[in-house]
Amino acid sequence: MKIFLLHLLLITLLIHSTPAWAYLSVGESGEIQKVGSNQFGIEPQILGNEGGGVNIGAFLDMPLREDVSTRFSLGAGKIDFHAGAAVKWIPFPDIDQQPAMGLKAAAWYARQSSINVWTFQIAPLFSKKFDSDAGLFIPYAAIPVNFVTSTEKSVTGTQFTLGTEFYPKDVTTMHFSSEIALNLKDSYSFISGSVVLPFDTEKGFQFRGH
Repeated sequence: MKIFLLHLLLITLLIHSTPAWAYLSVGESGEIQKVGSNQFGIEPQILGNEGGGVNIGAFLDMPLREDVSTRFSLGAGKIDFHAGAAVKWIPFPDIDQQPAMGLKAAAWYARQSSINVWTFQIAPLFSKKFDSDAGLFIPYAAIPVNFVTSTEKSVTGTQFTLGTEFYPKDVTTMHFSSEIALNLKDSYSFISGSVVLPFDTEKGFQFRGH
């Protein structure tokens, strides 16, 4: 509930933030699935300024080992086309009172009209699991630093990102996430969410829980 209320408070700030290439998102907590337990997701994103707009993206998560996972993504919408790849490294897992702590590094290519854009991102990432009667919540926070180079200019921007993953207690076919990003410097703001389907590399979609 506290996470939800904080999201509502921050939404009012979105319409006053400087936009940029707002397809970028952290989009995940510090949890890493078992190797072979991949995930496919759909992520719509609502932009908060410059007349608004919507991006729709898809992603594939593939864990490499217990502390490293990869994500491949692509999408379109307000931004004509974007595609990227990311690596998440969590050397400190969520154990007892210790939150999950690590880094996420990503690179994207995007095209808007005649403008080509490359973005490189590094984001310290923190998360902590909380059980409830409704299911498992995994709130996370990150401070992405984005190095953006385009045919027009190059900038370095930062954001504050807050989100949560949600595994409903009575739903084993999928789980969900939501995220809000607030521009801190030369960056962008947005609200996004995702529906995530787990699947096994050998058996396909098994519709199992977390």
